Amino acid sequence: DRGEKLPSNIRELLLEPKVILTLEGRDDSSCTPLNFDVPAGQLIKLNLKATSKKMFLLSIPQIGISLMADSGKAVSKIIRFDKTGTFAFKCGVHGGRESNGKIIVK
Repeated sequence: DRGEKLPSNIRELLLEPKVILTLEGRDDSSCTPLNFDVPAGQLIKLNLKATSKKMFLLSIPQIGISLMADSGKAVSKIIRFDKTGTFAFKCGVHGGRESNGKIIVK
């Protein structure tokens, strides 16, 4: 009950995400998978894993997200898509080849 009175950005830190999206940076410099379907309004844990000896970058410009995973490491961010639509992203080796993907929010 007390949590409901907290500001939304603090409250979301205390809640468990219902959806987990994981992108993996691969040895061939690509990212996989490149398409996700997610429900609107849900808390989402967005993971970026660099599985090679390269740094990987994920950017979703429409919502101002940029994540960078050092070689052999992972980073994550909790997000929420409140509106439906298609959100394009780029994922690839930092400073190198990028793959285009999309998150479809229904």
